[in-house]
Amino acid sequence: MARKVFNRHASFSYAQSGEDLLLSRAIDLSRPGFYIDVGCNHPIRLSNTYFLYLKGWRGIAIDGNGSFSHEWKRRRPRDKFIHACISDRRKWIEFQVFQSSELSSISGDVVKGVSSAQYKLERVESLETQKLDDILFSEKPPPDIGLLSIDIEGEDFAALRSIDLVKYRPRVIIIELHDINVSDIGSHEVTQYLEGFGYFPFACQMSNVVFRAQSEK
Repeated sequence: MARKVFNRHASFSYAQSGEDLLLSRAIDLSRPGFYIDVGCNHPIRLSNTYFLYLKGWRGIAIDGNGSFSHEWKRRRPRDKFIHACISDRRKWIEFQVFQSSELSSISGDVVKGVSSAQYKLERVESLETQKLDDILFSEKPPPDIGLLSIDIEGEDFAALRSIDLVKYRPRVIIIELHDINVSDIGSHEVTQYLEGFGYFPFACQMSNVVFRAQSEK
């Protein structure tokens, strides 16, 4: 925040690595829209969608850590928080909640071999995964979805495969691509999958890639 105070031209980001600044260039901000935030975590800290919320947007926020529910209701009352783990098929999993909550995941490989105290395992919960399609069928989002954000520590592609991109077709998708070669994004399996639905890379920050629908290019 000090950066903004002392430099009025500075841009403030709420996301982990400035992903929301990339999104501000990819998304039409002239009017409020709707987002789906999978792996939403905290409503403000390290959020890809909070800057949109401040501009009047609203959406569905999904996370396997149900302890965030109260914070979402208090800080972002226009959003619907759903306690769920997303995958491309229904299955029972062990959801691992770490002291550093943004790493919580159904995949232990994400923090395997890391001994830092912030990665201390706090608890394990048994949850049945849900498909994003099933949640959207129940919640009935508006036909024009501006953004789909997916960041669920290793299960991102499975979550992406669980939504019908022909039926719902968000204008912009941001997703974390693991083991990515930034000089060859086109060869990644997620890129090839999305290109089949008419989505193409727009920008990349760290391991997070922004895709836009062909009609948005």
